[in-house]
Amino acid sequence: MMRRNRTTRGFTLVEVLLVIAILGVLAGVFVVTMSGRFAKSKTDAADLLITAVIIPKLGEYSLDLGNYPTEEEGGLSALVSAPAFDDDSKAGKWAGPYINKKQLKDPWGNELGYEVVEEEQGDTTRQVIHVWSFGPNGEDDSGEGDDIKSWDDEDDG
Repeated sequence: MMRRNRTTRGFTLVEVLLVIAILGVLAGVFVVTMSGRFAKSKTDAADLLITAVIIPKLGEYSLDLGNYPTEEEGGLSALVSAPAFDDDSKAGKWAGPYINKKQLKDPWGNELGYEVVEEEQGDTTRQVIHVWSFGPNGEDDSGEGDDIKSWDDEDDG
């Protein structure tokens, strides 16, 4: 009787555990890397919302009505629905809605901030609009520097 030599090829338990450990480390690195990019993408989206959507639409509003929306007109809400104007001729000039209601919030679901600032330039003053998001924490300049603003702090004086 002839005896056959059976050799089975396969992976040992150590090899399988080593591959699982390597895959676990790679998955961990991937998750950490992607979570940082996801947070950055929200910050970029907030900046884009402010600079490419809100600011130009405030400019359109100003061209139509002769001024930026005031507190009495509802601030940024005046871009969504027509304010109650005291002057009927102004009401006829409102050509909105300029944006949709969802665009009044940043990517974290917080309301955007808005104000019109008077800046002196020699003998004259000009209106400058400031639009901002408080960023991921939703708090005003919490020291983390995560606020997204339409102006540079050097411009404040």
